[in-house]
This record gives sequence, C-alpha cells and structure tokens, in this order.
Amino acid sequence: MRSDPKSTPLDVAAIYRRIQEGGEVKPHETERLLRGDGVARQIAHLGLFRSTGRAAVDHLAALAREQGYSDQGVVNLLAQLGPQLNNELPVLEMTKEFGFTAARDHRVEDALRYLQHMWVRAEVVGQQRDVRSRAAMKLVSEPAQIDRVLVDLARSIAPVSAAPRTAEPVRCAILVGHLADENSITNVAMALGRGLRERGMLVRFISTESSPTGSSKSVQGLRTDGFPVHIADQQAYLEKIAGITGSLEAEPVHVAVWVISAIDVIGKVLSCSGIARAQVLLKISYTHHCGRFNHVMVSIDPSEIADLPDPGTGVFTGSPVVLGDRIDAAQPFDRAALGIPPGSLMLGCYGRLQKVVSAGYSRAVAEVLKRAPNAYLVLAGPDINGADRQRLQELFANAGVAERVRYLGSRYDDVPALLKATDIYCDTFPWPGGQSILEAIHAGIAVVGMKTMHDPDLDHTGSVTSAAERFLPGDGLLAQPGDVDGYVELVLRLAGDAELRRSYGQRLHEHSRANYGLRDWVQRVERVLRASIAESL
Repeated sequence: MRSDPKSTPLDVAAIYRRIQEGGEVKPHETERLLRGDGVARQIAHLGLFRSTGRAAVDHLAALAREQGYSDQGVVNLLAQLGPQLNNELPVLEMTKEFGFTAARDHRVEDALRYLQHMWVRAEVVGQQRDVRSRAAMKLVSEPAQIDRVLVDLARSIAPVSAAPRTAEPVRCAILVGHLADENSITNVAMALGRGLRERGMLVRFISTESSPTGSSKSVQGLRTDGFPVHIADQQAYLEKIAGITGSLEAEPVHVAVWVISAIDVIGKVLSCSGIARAQVLLKISYTHHCGRFNHVMVSIDPSEIADLPDPGTGVFTGSPVVLGDRIDAAQPFDRAALGIPPGSLMLGCYGRLQKVVSAGYSRAVAEVLKRAPNAYLVLAGPDINGADRQRLQELFANAGVAERVRYLGSRYDDVPALLKATDIYCDTFPWPGGQSILEAIHAGIAVVGMKTMHDPDLDHTGSVTSAAERFLPGDGLLAQPGDVDGYVELVLRLAGDAELRRSYGQRLHEHSRANYGLRDWVQRVERVLRASIAESL
C-alpha cells in the first residue's frame, strides 16, 4: 500500500538541497512548507521563485483563496512573487477582494487604499496589451460591481452643501488626478481651464494627488497665471477628501468638471458623494468611470455614448489640439543637432516609450529603418517604466539599425519644433497616441497609423475605435488591424514619395483646423457646462 505523500514527514534539508541543485518543489511540499515555521517558509519562497514562475504563483493564489486570505505569510509571499514572476492577475484578484471586504466592513480608508493599488497595478499590467493584461483590465473594470462599492463608500463622505451666492460669473472647479508635466490629461485640463477663463468663468484646479505633483512645472505655471490650485497632498485618503470638500464648502462652485485618470479612486468617490449641484465628466479615454454626472462629455468616438451607464447623459464634444498655436508658430528643429545628415528622412514618434516598446510596433519601425537606409527615427517622451529605452536599444541593436535611432527623453517644450522637422509620423499600435497624433496631424506632416484590433476583453465596450482611426480623415493612411507588414509598407510608400508626403500632410493640417481647434472645443464644453448648471437649478 502506497503512503500518502501529504502525510509523509518532510525532509526540509533535502528539499533545500534539491532546490540548490536546480530541482523543483512539488506542489504538496510547497503547501506544507508555507504552513510551517519561518525557515520552512523561506525555503518555500525560494522553491517557488526558482520553479515555473507563473504556475507557482497560481498554486500559491489557490492556497490563499482557500484560506480566505487569512494567512498573512501566504498573502505577503503572493504579493511579492506575483510581480516578480510576471503573473500579477492573482495579486489583483486578492487586492480587489481586500478592497471590497474593507468596504463591506465600513473601513473606508483601507478600502480606498486597496482599490487605488488595484487600479495602479492594473494600469501597469494593462499597458502590455497582451492576453494576460486583458484579464487584468477586465477584472478591475466591471462597472456595476465597482459602481456599487464606490457609491457605498461615498455615503461616508458628507456632500458639499454650499452654493455660490450669485449666478454670474460661473464658478468652475476642474478636478484632476495629478497635475503632472508631460501628461496628456493634465495638458487637456489646463487648456480647458485657460479657455473657460478667457470666456469669463472663474476657474480653479483641484488635484486629488493620485501621485505627487505639487512641485511640478504645471502647478507652478497655473499659480503664476493666477489660478487657485488645491493640492490634496495629505497621506491619508480621508484627509485628502476632507481637504477638498472643505475648500469647496468655503468657496463653492456652480459646476465641477472631472478630468481624471483610471487610477484616481478619490476622484471617483468624490463624484459619487456630490461636490457641486452640476457635475460633468470629460471622458478622454475608454476607461470606465464611476460617478453621478449631469453630462458625460465623450471626446474620441460618438459610439461610446451608447456604452455609458446612462446614455442620456452623453454628449460628443470631440478633442482639441492643445499645442495648436505653438505648433503653428514653431520653426523646425535643427536636424544637424540630432546628428541627422542633410537629405535624410526623419521619422518621429513623440510620447511615452512604453507605447513604443510594443513588440509589433518596434519590429515595424526597425524593419522600416532596415529597408530605408536614409531614414532616422527620433523618439521623444518619458521612460515611465525606467527600462523601456534599454529594451529598445537592445532591439534596434539586434536589428542592426541602432545607429539611426535618437532618444531625446522628455522634450515636451521641443515637440512643436520636432514635429515641424519630421517627414513621417509613425503612430504607435496597438496603443495609439492621443494628443500626440493630433499634434502630428495639426503640424501637417504625413501620419501612418493602424486601425483598431477589436477585442471585447481588452476594450471594455468591444466596439471602440482607436484614436488614429478616429482622428485621421477618411483618406488617412491606416494599416488593417494587426497588419504589421502593411504598416511597414505604408511608411515605405511615403518614404519614397516626397510629393505624396507634402500633399497628404497638407490635407491633414486642413482637417485639423476644421475639426480639432482648441477654441471651438472650449465653446462646445462651455455649452455643456452651462446646460448642466441650468438643469441643476
């Protein structure tokens, strides 16, 4: 009769030697080691780390769920190993459960902390746009379930009861997750605030500080221009919320406008609690946002309105080119300063490097450089992950084109001049640019993009359109979904035809002036805000 391996005493020393020799720890051994003392746990940790990574984390997650996440040692190990072993979905599941449990127990501070951590990690994982990231994004974007939790949390927050004494001028608060430099959400929010002030509104900014930005150039610039700015820089979530609601009780507003990111849990909860009689959301991404709004302004595609929790609140306002005036006034950047010889072709992509490092996109531009030996690629934008530039350098080196790639880092102030010097703008995929592609269109340079790869697990409505597909005119150069070779051929076609680049770029510039003007956009937004105020009276 064979003995049950789960009842046989463990030889901990032998297991340790086996790990050191490259062997694996069996699942039943791992489970028993995790239930043991400190030394046994350390050996289980080592065994998991050196075994098949993702499978080990899945096994550990199953054990944690079975225990109801009650064993802190197992929980800590799962939280540590998941990110290290490229398997964060079980960690997200655990964090979500912690957040929901804290909300049910009325531990508001803990609930907000766990939910924000969940969204931050999902945002990082989701950037990779692979099968693993799809499940992560879906997990944290279940509207009805998450809405209920946030609405319950909002009941712990006293709504702002004060109202402005006079109807005019209109007082407006613009809420952002953080006022960061070189950030599209920040740039759109700042452009909106300046435009509304030009039209007679009294505008103030509130940063819920989903990440610290109190010393940013953006904040300093707003204050220099005379805008009141409230920075919720306290450590505790409830203290941040109390500071925001207190400032609005002291100086109430007619309308509050949310321009928040997907990770901004405070902004989401505040929208549920009610900080103004008229509340409006400017939705500049496809990410679901919880909240109670008079109107939701959709900026990319009108089809998004049908997918809102209440389609009757939706209004399509379109998108603006924030840097339009600066692009019009800019002189071309000196190519010689970039080490690009006269007569060469300059390809450009100006935005976060985490979009550039996508396997399909980086392979495409490397192939273009191989087949167009007179072409140079210029990349300008922040390396948020801290390792994307190194990955790109290795990839382009392996392709034999590294000497014709220029990395400029964060160069937001130089973008108008860089655009004016660029021959072809190579938009990223499967994550396209937002403001960056609008800026390229406005600059009148040839732009190549890719149509959307529709995926209901990845894009939560299952029917959204990429920014490139929406922003380019009907005759824009767009590769078919997922067609990397087709994308390469479009770029090479432009590379070999200077007249096509000129005429195509001119059409794009005219298209931008007709559809993406900043002042026209501000007027459309203002009409929505005034309608929301009238409806709230």
